[in-house]
Amino acid sequence: MGDGPFGDLVPTKNTRNIISKKKISFCLQLKEDYCVYKPLVYTMRASLRRPFLPVVCLCLSIMAIRLIVSTRRKPPTVLHMLELVDENGELTESFKEELLLKDKILREVEEEERPSYPQERVIADDEPGNYLEGSTWYTAEVQTDKNLPDDVLAMTTPTFLPGYKNPCWLEHRSLSSRSTSGSAESSRLRCLPYFHLIGVDKSGTTDLWYRLAQHPHLVRPKAVMGKETHWWSWRRFGFDIWVRNKEIRHFDWYLQHFDDPSSKIGENTRQERNQTVHHFITGEGSPTVFWDFSGWNLIPQNTGKAADDALLTPHCIKHLTPNAKFIVIFRNPTDRLYSDYLFLDQFKTHHNLSVSGFHQDVRRSLAMLTGCFAEKSETECLLDKDLHMTIPVRLIVGLYDFFLERWLQVFPSNQILVLRNEDYSKDVQYHVAEVFKFLGLETLADSEMERIANLPKAFEKSASAKSLGPMMSETRDLLENFYSHYNERLATRLDNPAYRWKQ
Repeated sequence: MGDGPFGDLVPTKNTRNIISKKKISFCLQLKEDYCVYKPLVYTMRASLRRPFLPVVCLCLSIMAIRLIVSTRRKPPTVLHMLELVDENGELTESFKEELLLKDKILREVEEEERPSYPQERVIADDEPGNYLEGSTWYTAEVQTDKNLPDDVLAMTTPTFLPGYKNPCWLEHRSLSSRSTSGSAESSRLRCLPYFHLIGVDKSGTTDLWYRLAQHPHLVRPKAVMGKETHWWSWRRFGFDIWVRNKEIRHFDWYLQHFDDPSSKIGENTRQERNQTVHHFITGEGSPTVFWDFSGWNLIPQNTGKAADDALLTPHCIKHLTPNAKFIVIFRNPTDRLYSDYLFLDQFKTHHNLSVSGFHQDVRRSLAMLTGCFAEKSETECLLDKDLHMTIPVRLIVGLYDFFLERWLQVFPSNQILVLRNEDYSKDVQYHVAEVFKFLGLETLADSEMERIANLPKAFEKSASAKSLGPMMSETRDLLENFYSHYNERLATRLDNPAYRWKQ
């Protein structure tokens, strides 16, 4: 299923309900014509074996033929095949549950679509038994107390395999054996992301991700929407958007999302200069990773430190994968905030969207943030989980320069690609090609690049959101005044006046 904008979309509990309504259309996405033709053949065979069923079989055959003709007449898009939009152009409720970053979706994916390990390669000849505990390189640093986050900075950096473009290693484990020869050893390939699409929210990350995933050498993780784990920002601390008491997810949980990609990376090779090279890569696209460092005080190395001196997510990622690449896409922070307001309303118990309500939420949020700045340092406020959970609208996300500075303090600028949503929207094909180049992926044919650029948008604003209209002019004035200082800093840092977002 790699030809649609959603690539290798795997049916979960939610999508199965959709698919059950249109199984044959879903089969078309799989390009398995026998999904349509086999029922037709079977019904014809049945009419021969059971003469008392000719009428029923004939009706079923006619229906199948009509379906084949109708589906071949106009190639369906993935959006239509999975019934993602209704007649008003709004995302259906069933697909919203798949698309939105809701914790219940993640739990369903974890339980029903839990990544399976790739097949193990047994080194010894004896019959393999069970894995013995304590034999992986990171086990000593993973907390045995499920209520404490893992100490990532204390982990030993794995020895990555030569010839692999993606950071991968062989994980060895001792095996108990039922044979008389004693113990054996087994190994499997494990991989971490080669790159991260780290943000920011409501700036086109989902759309960009699904276009990147069309490249034949990019393998998506088995995660929410094929891209998001939110482990670095939330899951390892037991956080979610408005809570801090969820189950803590440990490092092996994170690694499991890349086990299917690891298998595919290991299987796909090519010869370069008489050497076997593994050229496939994987990555992830959690947009909260760029800006949510609010778990900083749960990192053991920050004990006794102030927020201004803390080690943050960039330090942790660099400790394990120092050559990782990062993509960030920014959008006018004022427009981003309004889009975020409309988006997050879908998670709330009471829905009361209005331009006046947005204006009041902006006023309250500005008061909270400026009040915090008067009492604490900028860093303390922007890394405060309590403020993140209680602020009415997420003003913090749009302070791009503050967070970009922290990333550039850890990673060199040539490992971070910064894009502007407004530019990306005007020339999708050019920007996708630039990202492929940044990731060192092979250049695709012009016809394929045109196909990728012309795919339907991964996310469209709902009809109800469109009907709300633009924000009030005085709201825009408030926000542009607030963000202007940070935008100026960003434009200076990137040496690009477009990041001032001055019309």
